[in-house]
Formats: sequence, C-alpha cells, structure tokens
Amino acid sequence: MLNIEEVTKVIGKDTYVFHIGNCSCRVYRKSNKAKWWAKREWIITFYSKEELVEKLANFRKRVLSIQEAKEQRRQQSLKSNKEARAKAIQWVKVWDVFKSSFGYDMTINEFYQVVKINGKKVTVREIWTKTTYGDDGFSWRQQPDLNNFKGEEKSYIISPNGWLKVADYRHAYKCNANEDHYFNYLD
Repeated sequence: MLNIEEVTKVIGKDTYVFHIGNCSCRVYRKSNKAKWWAKREWIITFYSKEELVEKLANFRKRVLSIQEAKEQRRQQSLKSNKEARAKAIQWVKVWDVFKSSFGYDMTINEFYQVVKINGKKVTVREIWTKTTYGDDGFSWRQQPDLNNFKGEEKSYIISPNGWLKVADYRHAYKCNANEDHYFNYLD
C-alpha cells in the first residue's frame, strides 16, 4: 500500500506534520509554545489512498473552519472592546480625578487629575493630597487637592472598563474628589 512517509503542510496559520503508515495517519501540529516540537495528535484511519485523500481534505476543512471561527470571535471581541472604550472615553471629562491605592501593610493613595483627552488617550497629572482628619493616630482621611499638581503630564490609554494602568501592578479608578479616602503608613 503506502510507505511510511512524513509530509509537512501549512494549513491556515499552523503547520501540521503527517506520519502516513499502511492504514493510519498520525497528525501533529507544530508549536513553538509546546515543550516538544509538536503538539496534539490526531489519528486518521483509512483503507485506501482515495479514502486518505478524502479524510485529509475533511481534516483541512475542519481546521480552517475552526481558525475562521476563532478569527471571527477575535474580531467581535475587538469590536466590543472598541465600543466599550468609546463609552469609557465619554464617561471621562477634563478635571476628573482618578485614584490609585496600593501598599503592603499600609494604604497609600495617589490621585491623578485629567488635564486633556485625546482620542483613547487620557493625559493626567499627579496631584497633592490634603489630610482632612485622623482616625486613631495611625490612620487618616485625605482628599485630593485639586489643581495642586506635583508631577509631569503622563498619557495613558483608557481601558474598556474605564480605568488607567498607571504602573505594571497598579490601576487608577475614577473617584469622587470631594469624598474622604482612607490611608495609613502603619498597618
């Protein structure tokens, strides 16, 4: 019948390796992410060369339809993220205040005031805070001191959910500038 041979084909975005035997064909998908050179195995059984050609054509159609469905989901996700980001941009106005809170064994707040909006980018400046009152000697309440800037302008892309990623480990969320915010340095 057929000799054992290795055939490599590119189907869609992926590369597949076919090990063809006398009555079966093992299919591997090459992957750079996998620990070994190939990932995932399918076995196709056949009894004639014509049946093998037909089954490989069906396999190709199935792979292409899966890749097309993934691409459609990706495009839909991009579209919904773009719409959500447009709504988030409409929600943010110049002079709004964003708050980032962080700290290990403490609570530290940073406040950012929006000075400019350009497309999906928001330009902010960090502002000083003013202490309104202390709770117990170790913790206090503070408010942002509007228009009292302490840093340079920085631009951030607003997320579809309406927050800003101000550092790799920190996000800033829109807050009420007249509200008291808890902070302490000695948790």
